[in-house]
Amino acid sequence: FSGLNDNCRLYRSPGDATWSDRVAGKNCKPWVDGMLDIDWSSMVEFGACGDESFWVLSNDGTLSVRGSGAVTDYAYGVQQRSLVSRLVVEDGITSIGDKFTISSDSYTGFENISSVTFADSVEELPAGMLRDCSSLQKIDLPSGIKAIPDKFLYGCTSLGSVQIPDAVTKIGEESFYGCSSLQSVSFGSSVDTIGAESFAKC
Repeated sequence: FSGLNDNCRLYRSPGDATWSDRVAGKNCKPWVDGMLDIDWSSMVEFGACGDESFWVLSNDGTLSVRGSGAVTDYAYGVQQRSLVSRLVVEDGITSIGDKFTISSDSYTGFENISSVTFADSVEELPAGMLRDCSSLQKIDLPSGIKAIPDKFLYGCTSLGSVQIPDAVTKIGEESFYGCSSLQSVSFGSSVDTIGAESFAKC
């Protein structure tokens, strides 16, 4: 494959449960179905983030989360975080765990993200996932989520508008706190609970 780098040696071949990285002297991480679909020519780095999920950073600044099921591992596995301008969680991913946050109060380096898109297969998101992403201007939420988590978009000062999906019944506490550029919010038809200070300082 073209575009392979040292990070790729950390992954064993499909179906091979014993192959190890002789350089590091450690067992390699399991191969995830779908990794062969990576465009190796544009790939900057990639890594596993769940039993059947993985992320790929491309040279156009897109960080895509692919595969199936839950995302359970940390986002700080991405080494070149300053390159990321767009996050895309693709179809097949069902939930994002609380370790996969890209908020600046967890660790720095994701300050250039301006766009986030979730596939409709995603049904659960973590609290504070995008906290203080000050460059974020656009977000497409998944249609199936039932709640906007606490502090989910706290301090996203460049976000101008957001559409709440129809399935959402609850907006958590401080979900949009400090989104000072927010001018338009389209509420879904099912919202019956809005947490404390959800839209404070907007």
